[in-house]
Amino acid sequence: MSNINDRIKDLVLFFANGNNSLFASKLGISEANVRNYISKTEPKFNILEKIANNFEINFEWLLTGKGEMLKQESEIVNLEKNSFEKLSIEEKLKAIFEKSNELEEQNRKMEQKTKEDLQTIYSIVEKMESKQKAFIKYSMLFLDPEDLEETRKDKKSIKKIDDSI
Repeated sequence: MSNINDRIKDLVLFFANGNNSLFASKLGISEANVRNYISKTEPKFNILEKIANNFEINFEWLLTGKGEMLKQESEIVNLEKNSFEKLSIEEKLKAIFEKSNELEEQNRKMEQKTKEDLQTIYSIVEKMESKQKAFIKYSMLFLDPEDLEETRKDKKSIKKIDDSI
């Protein structure tokens, strides 16, 4: 079974793509603290409370590893266990409305996270393309002039094929 440090590491991966600084900034704590919580230090209660509240984490899961990670999943299970059928129609509607609002907020957060993830991916791709271009230019310095001319011909042939597709 995992310990609290492993679960915090999982949260950093899930909510900040493994970026300790980003996770720390979302909690208002230092990156060094996050690094310590991942490796060896058990966080104090106020930090655990911040994590649970900021990321809607099931507190029992955070402390023990039992149950679902996300709060909403565990609450749905508890609602089913507490006999939803026994509630009055008003209570059912209220519960459904509250759950709907929670899910909308969770969806909004996930959309924002997806946008942030995509921006990170685009940034990485741009850097890789830039490095690839630099590598190609650098590699051309070492090509024999005849090989270079042959490469240019191949590139033109490939471009013609690509254009025709």
